[in-house]
Amino acid sequence: MAGSHLFEGWKAVHEALIAANICDGRVLDDPPDDTLFPHIEKGDPAIINDWATGERASTELAATLHVWSRYAGTKECLDIYEQIREALDGKRLSAGAGGQVICYVQGGPIQRDGDGITRHGIVRVILNHQE
Repeated sequence: MAGSHLFEGWKAVHEALIAANICDGRVLDDPPDDTLFPHIEKGDPAIINDWATGERASTELAATLHVWSRYAGTKECLDIYEQIREALDGKRLSAGAGGQVICYVQGGPIQRDGDGITRHGIVRVILNHQE
């Protein structure tokens, strides 16, 4: 089932970010309010089917990584973006027994959060499942 392969690929993304020690390993699905800054929050993924070819092997997952920083300015978010790109972009990661996923990092905006202190960087990651 393609969905489970994509889940395994999404887990592999998590493991790759931890292994790269980005944000001192603070890569979380649902961070508590007292989580240290900076950290990465894994957003909700969305499955994208390749309707053009109808090929199940080309099923993709679009996911968002949220970068949270309290650094004055955007430098820390930009540095974390670069670390994410180095850890994931163009990389082939295991999707368990279901093959592998190729990661593409698209990046995204950095904005000031409503508290006026926190920066919120949004990084879009596409996982392309390959059997």
